[in-house]
Amino acid sequence: MFRDTRRVRQLLGLMILTSFTLITIDYRAGANSPFRGLRSSVGTFFGPIERGVSGVVRPVGNALSTLGNVGNLNKEVRKLRAASAAVEQQRHTNEDKQRQFDDMGKLLKLVNGGQYRTIAAHVIGAAPSNFTWTVTIDAGSDRGVRKDKTVVNGDGLVGRVIEVSKFTSTVLLAIDVESTVAARLSYTGERGLVKGNGPKDMQFDVTPATTEVRSGQPVVTAGSTFVPGVPIGEVMATRAAPGDTTRSVVLKPYVNFSNLDIVGVVVQQERKTDLDALVPANPAPSPSSPAIPRCPVSTAPSSTGSSSASTPAATPTVPMVPCLGSMPAPVSGAAAAASSPATSPTPATSSSP
Repeated sequence: MFRDTRRVRQLLGLMILTSFTLITIDYRAGANSPFRGLRSSVGTFFGPIERGVSGVVRPVGNALSTLGNVGNLNKEVRKLRAASAAVEQQRHTNEDKQRQFDDMGKLLKLVNGGQYRTIAAHVIGAAPSNFTWTVTIDAGSDRGVRKDKTVVNGDGLVGRVIEVSKFTSTVLLAIDVESTVAARLSYTGERGLVKGNGPKDMQFDVTPATTEVRSGQPVVTAGSTFVPGVPIGEVMATRAAPGDTTRSVVLKPYVNFSNLDIVGVVVQQERKTDLDALVPANPAPSPSSPAIPRCPVSTAPSSTGSSSASTPAATPTVPMVPCLGSMPAPVSGAAAAASSPATSPTPATSSSP
């Protein structure tokens, strides 16, 4: 084993001193350095080796440098993720507030149009099942809610209150299989009963069976337990079997019962005369839909003055033309002359004595 003796230490010190001396002389001499040629030769010899060693060592050095920054990078990633989550949460919050704002605007429009006095509430619980469709709202007797009050939202009828506690109430939805609503066809007024059918379309049994029902025709509440004039749904299809006393109508509800949030409990309705104020205006019928009345047109006699008074004239075929209000129907010239008092033929009479 190599031993660190005094002689070796002296030799090492002498080599270090010599190296510093040569470096100082080369640096001070600059371009006129006597070691310029030697430096160039050494660079030519050791340059490729230096580049090779650098290429091998540099990735290792970069990796070691990167390891020192891993902790900082992880902190930055966590900060960016937290900021992104906060932005996404704020976006969802803004969307929810905008939806609530829109729902409240629609509810106010319906309330004002129907002249209802309502108590606004939020749906805080739902219990849809195969046996019952109910929701719980955050308004109770402390705010004036009473049993059997009508519940609406901005789209139309939601249901009625069936249970009331101090701070909450239970609402039976109009689509519940046990729900029955007295209703009428808007525009025409025929009455019937709307029955819930769970998640399927509602059924409206209207009397009599001969009632004319149009697709898309609105159906509204007709009073009784529910306040009148609240939109329920629109006609989708209709059927009536021979001998039936009622016509069965498939009704699509206006309210989306799977996404209830803001509702209004109607506690009072002001007096109003237009029971169809909350449904679209009745569209004018197509010009070709009503039957056009037909009016007879007078024609000239089939024979001239040579006819004898004792010979009865044959009954002519009377043509029919569309009536145009108070305007006379257009006729031929001969018919006009025949119908004119000045030119109408005078019945034959016996000559005076």
